[in-house]
Amino acid sequence: MLVSDLTYEASLIDQDVVPGTGDEMELRLSYAKVRSLKEKLPGLVILPSHDFGATEAIEQATQGNLGSGSEK
Repeated sequence: MLVSDLTYEASLIDQDVVPGTGDEMELRLSYAKVRSLKEKLPGLVILPSHDFGATEAIEQATQGNLGSGSEK
């Protein structure tokens, strides 16, 4: 799940650490929604757009098999 600029690191959502910008209450409500969805979908990968670990998270979620696009 691409959460874009909601957070800078996926782990901060679990820690309820919001960035210094934006409406804090709205951010916390959004964090709660993401956590709730993750509870319902345990394999869900959270991808913030500025998280340096996002590439690794994508590789793990796809088991390193993004493919070349030529699979049939």
